[in-house]
Amino acid sequence: MASDNRRYAAGGVPAIGIGRGMPGYQTPAETPDRVEARTLLAATRLVVATVDHLINNSAQLGETP
Repeated sequence: MASDNRRYAAGGVPAIGIGRGMPGYQTPAETPDRVEARTLLAATRLVVATVDHLINNSAQLGETP
């Protein structure tokens, strides 16, 4: 799915996308009542775990926290 992350990546900025499979994404059909709490929570947990992993393993990547 084309999204903002692809534009950033094309411009040389590291970027990722997290797809949630919502029909009507970034259209007028994307309304708050269609947000599934379980899916939003899962995406949030993924982002938090990824950031935590990167912070705790930055020394292995040759960077300082």
